[in-house]
Amino acid sequence: MSYFEKHQREFVDAIFGNSELLLFDVEKVISSYNIAKGTFSWISKRYILSDLPGASNEQFVDACLLAGSDLCSTFPPLEGGPQPLKAALDLLQRYRNVTNVVNAEQQNPALQKTIQQSGYLDKYYRARAAVKHHVIMKDDGKVEPLELNDAPSDVHEFIGQRFPEELYFYLSRGVIGPQVPNILASGELIEMAPLDNGESEEYQKFLESLVPIRTQALSLLAQPLHRFWHNKDVEVYYWFDPTKPRKLVHKEVQPTPYEVTSLWNVREATFRPVLERKGVSLSCYISTLLN
Repeated sequence: MSYFEKHQREFVDAIFGNSELLLFDVEKVISSYNIAKGTFSWISKRYILSDLPGASNEQFVDACLLAGSDLCSTFPPLEGGPQPLKAALDLLQRYRNVTNVVNAEQQNPALQKTIQQSGYLDKYYRARAAVKHHVIMKDDGKVEPLELNDAPSDVHEFIGQRFPEELYFYLSRGVIGPQVPNILASGELIEMAPLDNGESEEYQKFLESLVPIRTQALSLLAQPLHRFWHNKDVEVYYWFDPTKPRKLVHKEVQPTPYEVTSLWNVREATFRPVLERKGVSLSCYISTLLN
């Protein structure tokens, strides 16, 4: 969305989402809206920076990562502290960059073990690279990392393995949803507690009953892909037993859903008469589906 906002303005008028979008060089993000009143609220990066004197855009991104987000956990010395964003910026202005911040804070004996065990610096490098080279979809449907020519050769280490172009095309057209590809790519599914805090045994049993269906869905997606995905296991983490993940081993599904569905075929002789009665040519129909 950030890429479209800057390079294809005819596609995007505004971006709605959470505040983490500001990390991706988005100037304004709509945070909420009221359809009945016809109003909306938005967050401005310029306004935030005005409250952080002396902060550049690069420092803002680093400070946000240090303060904690879905992209990178909070830097241990800042956990539980007031105004973590300002505290992170103070550290950056004192030590100039995140590497120096981490190395300096590790000199404190009380924090050294915690920081080292967290592996924070590696997490930060991955998150920072993911922001700089986040995946974009161009107007022609091609999917690639931003600033491809300057991207490192190990993009898959911080963004993930790449799916075939055809799969991204189906996602962009809404033919398939993102849930199953996301689960296969990440290798994990995290089940959060429902609104009743998940105390219902019936609901927990229901989730267990979904295991065969989810395994079949993963198998259906993985089988036509590269052999790498055939052996990619997925672990399900339940809120009521987070230390014992349940594996979804889709490669053991027999017969595979892909083998079954590959036999499904609607011959042209079946649907061509219907198209002819409606005055639609086959080539025109296919073009409409693709566009």
